[in-house]
Amino acid sequence: MYQDKNGDVIPALSTRGYLAVGVPGTVAGLELALGKYGTMKRKALMAPAIRLASKGFVLDQGDAEMLAEGAEDFAKDAPSAAVPQPGHTAGRSGWSRPIWAGCSHSIAARGPDASTRARPRSGSSVAASTRHTAGS
Repeated sequence: MYQDKNGDVIPALSTRGYLAVGVPGTVAGLELALGKYGTMKRKALMAPAIRLASKGFVLDQGDAEMLAEGAEDFAKDAPSAAVPQPGHTAGRSGWSRPIWAGCSHSIAARGPDASTRARPRSGSSVAASTRHTAGS
């Protein structure tokens, strides 16, 4: 949670826009759980998610609605809006996220630090947030 100088939560800052992304913490937490409770190797465990992100999958109605709602939020935040968003139509096959697949492949091969040590692509949310922060 983002807080102001008095320790009060800043509304929406932790849930809207590029600052809300918790990927490094999420990856670290999943790695901790894998090390403590896991029975598979990281690469094998992540393979199905990488395949779905690469090749795509069919969205059901609930997923399409949730993603469409999120797209409205992304459009309100300039750095997030800079990242291309696919159409969100139920029943559409091939909804994929190649950037997620690439990042996940790197994490599977090199471990959780790969999520924070990669060079941002010019169109990525990391690059967009870096440009936004540099401009403030």
